[in-house]
Amino acid sequence: MGAPASEAQTTLFREADSGDEELVFSAYSHSFEGDVDARAPESPSSTTWNWRQSANPAGSRVLLGLRDERVVSLISGSAQRMLIDGEPALFSRIDDMRVAPEVRRALGRPGLVVRTGRAYASTFGGADRDVLVWGFPTPAAWRVCNWHMKADVVRTQFKLIREAHEVRIGSAAGVDVQPVTRFDEDVDQLFARFAEGKGAVLVRDAAFLNWRFLDRPDHTYECAVARRGGELVGASVFRRGDFDGDAGVGLVCDWMVTPDDEHAANALLGWLVERADASGCEQLVSLIPESSPDWRLFHDRADFLAVRLKKRFFLAFRPFTKRLRPHWLYDRWHYTLADTDFC
Repeated sequence: MGAPASEAQTTLFREADSGDEELVFSAYSHSFEGDVDARAPESPSSTTWNWRQSANPAGSRVLLGLRDERVVSLISGSAQRMLIDGEPALFSRIDDMRVAPEVRRALGRPGLVVRTGRAYASTFGGADRDVLVWGFPTPAAWRVCNWHMKADVVRTQFKLIREAHEVRIGSAAGVDVQPVTRFDEDVDQLFARFAEGKGAVLVRDAAFLNWRFLDRPDHTYECAVARRGGELVGASVFRRGDFDGDAGVGLVCDWMVTPDDEHAANALLGWLVERADASGCEQLVSLIPESSPDWRLFHDRADFLAVRLKKRFFLAFRPFTKRLRPHWLYDRWHYTLADTDFC
């Protein structure tokens, strides 16, 4: 039999605040030992934690489950500033969920995993806060999310891959590519043009790009912009890393070129191939929804191959507004690796 209802209520949930870092890291060091998940990220350093939470331009997303002033469950997410049909909104991506093993099933039904997930949704989700909570759960986690947390699925995710020396690149006449160590405000105008016609897109302004790639303490990225004369016409981000079980691949972490600018796209594709070669990466890997014009650029024009992710991850979500239905998100949500925690 399950534990009495009164015992099931002894876990109290609340949003973490700036003074909770000691509680959080004590939990990672002690409470969550033995909480084994093949996809669970390594316990974060305090520097990475602060970058992901307090430095995020969109704000912090951490829910704590407390029992006797001890953290027994935790969900950390990433708030994301979005445009939905051109209007500002917030999404929330789940990065990590932990539950202390000794209380995982000890507090009645529904279990602490489910109650922690529901508490995150009720704390951060809503039409006036995060209008969508999402992530890439494993198949086992997906069953729990679907059954108990009203989650739905957008797609089974594919990646785009190509041997770097086989990428098809056309003319880049009139466009120069320049590496950058900081994105300037002119990238905001590039993003405004890039976002036109996209139903849902993460805001890729200078504040986001600098935070996401150039301020991150635990990874090093190479960033470049494409210019035609003095005008910024494209941007891309590269990193050598591991993805989907493959080590040392060239990750196309982000890509921002308007669909009709073939010369800018070719210039940045050429730069990506050069960076892959210089980094010793045989393959380039991109993550783009097949409904996006950028998919056609990589798949049809540059000759990338579509390959299902080896672990068959679903892009799962829970919406808090009726507009964000699965078919609408499938058709109109644009994302890259930059939107995920995979790079």
